[in-house]
Amino acid sequence: MGSQEYCPVCRELRDVRFEIQKWNFVDSQGRDAGVFERQYFCEVCETFIRSEDVMNGQQKEPVASKPEPGHVTK
Repeated sequence: MGSQEYCPVCRELRDVRFEIQKWNFVDSQGRDAGVFERQYFCEVCETFIRSEDVMNGQQKEPVASKPEPGHVTK
């Protein structure tokens, strides 16, 4: 059994799946930086439950104008 969260639509604790996207940008000091965004969804009804943003620190890759495609992890 995976991680469980309260689903506001099902009104029960449900297993969740999450998607991760990486966002690149230039910070206020001119350095390349990145944020990983993890979005949680109910596995039963696919309702969005919550998201978390985590700073990745300094990046060595070029800054992207669009987010990189995320992947789904179950």
